[in-house]
Amino acid sequence: MYKTKPPRSASKFRAAAREQLAVELRKGGATMAKIGAAIAEQEGLSKPITAATVSRILKRALARLRKYTDAEAEDLRQLELERIDDLIAGLWEAAKGGHPDSVKQFLAVQDRRCKLLGIEPPQRHVHDINVMSWAQVVQSADARIEEKQRPIVESRVPLGLLTDKEDDG
Repeated sequence: MYKTKPPRSASKFRAAAREQLAVELRKGGATMAKIGAAIAEQEGLSKPITAATVSRILKRALARLRKYTDAEAEDLRQLELERIDDLIAGLWEAAKGGHPDSVKQFLAVQDRRCKLLGIEPPQRHVHDINVMSWAQVVQSADARIEEKQRPIVESRVPLGLLTDKEDDG
């Protein structure tokens, strides 16, 4: 779990061991009570650790992981920017010369760079929501049913037009 320097003092080592055990058990779906009992057993304590203490241990461990993950993500972001800058430098002359494929590639790489840096605002999606009362829902459903049935009703031959002339024959 720790990819930085290992803890030097005994109390820090014990805290690190608690955090590691708590995170591993929590990932496996263990309850706070089970984690507290496991930590107490690991440390040879007579009583289990309380759920509140386990919660604090987990928060501290997850904050440490988040801090490490954020730093790692920043390193990766910087590496990607360097790669993108190299691509832009390679495409620049051809794109400036008006070569269509180079212009497309340049714009695509530049777009990726802007997204990575957060220069472009995120795209907004607008959703239309129609809130209706139950009576309006029923009325709307009735109108749709009537609309669907109209072609069927109109295509039928009215009963008054049917005659028995064919049977007289």
